[in-house]
Amino acid sequence: MKHTYLRFLAPASGVINYYPRLFNLSSEESMLYQGHPTPEITAAWDKITDDVRPMRIPMEWLSLVNTEDNETLVKFSEEDGGGAMASVGVLHQLHCVNLLRKATYPMYYKDDRFFTVPAEELRGHLDHCIELLRQTISCAGDVTVLTYRWKGDKPHPNFDKIHQCRRFDAIYNWAVQNAVHVPSDHIVRNKTSRSPN
Repeated sequence: MKHTYLRFLAPASGVINYYPRLFNLSSEESMLYQGHPTPEITAAWDKITDDVRPMRIPMEWLSLVNTEDNETLVKFSEEDGGGAMASVGVLHQLHCVNLLRKATYPMYYKDDRFFTVPAEELRGHLDHCIELLRQTISCAGDVTVLTYRWKGDKPHPNFDKIHQCRRFDAIYNWAVQNAVHVPSDHIVRNKTSRSPN
């Protein structure tokens, strides 16, 4: 029963599998996501964040994902199959990492849509992302043991350790396969009931 509940709570859980992965921060894959921005680095980040469209969940699942059917809920029109708009948490978490990364290169990304908003709105978005990532990292609770090496006269952690990981490519592919491709003007708002005048 518990497994069934978790499948409905997190529909992508069926594609999760674990594997041991050596973190290598100077690997070819890691270099694709770090360093001074280039069109290639920006495209790599966009692929795993902004390019993945939302998915649909049935209205019956709302209580299982701790959501109320109220006026704030974003839904798809009935002609497009109905249901509520949703996404997979890891994609939003990566969006937050990408936003914080971009914030460290303000001149390169000054025309990015996230940085052309009022300063107070941007600050709120950045603070939201920092708090989301704090909670996510605390929730994951990585217990990999890091040893230390001398770097000059100071101990420095050795991050090249084997971690127990979920295969991100399987989760990413699931999100892409379950994405909803409808025009943005087909996304609807719940109507609030009003008393007649």
